[in-house]
Amino acid sequence: MDQEKLFTLYGEEDDRVDGIDKVTGRAKYTADNHPENMVYGVFVTSTIARGAIKNFQLGEAKNAPGVLEIITYLNCPALPGYNPWAKDPKKKGFEWRGLKPFHQNLVYHYGQPIAMVVATTWEKAVKAAALVKAEYVSEEAETDFEALRKVDSKLKPSGEYKRGEADAYKKAEVYVENEYYMPIETHNPIELHATVAAWEGND
Repeated sequence: MDQEKLFTLYGEEDDRVDGIDKVTGRAKYTADNHPENMVYGVFVTSTIARGAIKNFQLGEAKNAPGVLEIITYLNCPALPGYNPWAKDPKKKGFEWRGLKPFHQNLVYHYGQPIAMVVATTWEKAVKAAALVKAEYVSEEAETDFEALRKVDSKLKPSGEYKRGEADAYKKAEVYVENEYYMPIETHNPIELHATVAAWEGND
């Protein structure tokens, strides 16, 4: 009895389980879900690469049709996941090291989310987001990776970080040390980026 083929070798044709649905438009993606009383959030992104937000001009956006709220670092609810547990000597646990949107007024990169407009329709949220204005204190961005990668303080996280033995591989009888460069790979998904959140309960 022939066993079912578990994988396809490079160069061989293969059938995608969801292929027909995708090319005929029947595939259902995240943005195709519309819970009852759904509202829409659209990001406003930074127009500078590095610096800080000095102030916002939100009046025109708040008065735009369908706008329910504009969230920034000034009014963002506290998020439990951002609690820096590891900084408390009595506790051991995860410390968030990534970007915390709307946590503070600092800008780390161009296109960083700095506000979110919530409105009754996606179109109204997009239009109002274009009306949000931000005034910045701009700083010079450091973008030369080849130069900065040689400066430890630019690459390592703040504070002392130790894990195992530094450069332990150099004590081996034989080791290979080299630099490799890989080409850029661009991800081109059919599905647009989207998140749908629905709360169940009274809290």
